[in-house]
Amino acid sequence: MAKSIRARGHKVAQDRLRSGYLSFFLIVPASTLVYGWCLEFETAGLAIVIVAAFVIGFGMMAAFSSLNTYTAGMCAHRAGVLASG
Repeated sequence: MAKSIRARGHKVAQDRLRSGYLSFFLIVPASTLVYGWCLEFETAGLAIVIVAAFVIGFGMMAAFSSLNTYTAGMCAHRAGVLASG
């Protein structure tokens, strides 16, 4: 991220989305796959399902916090309305 900011000389709202890439494309899909697989085949018991649900929640928080920041940056004049729903 710092490399692209130095190249441009300023920050843009799209830079906020880069912080959520890991959550969007790795953490949430992988933990959802583990969660569903453990429920479908009843292999690992309840402990793995609970841990996978926690990891899904963590990934969603990380993903949506960067998405919310991006949305507020794009529509700065309506940031309060966007954050409240």
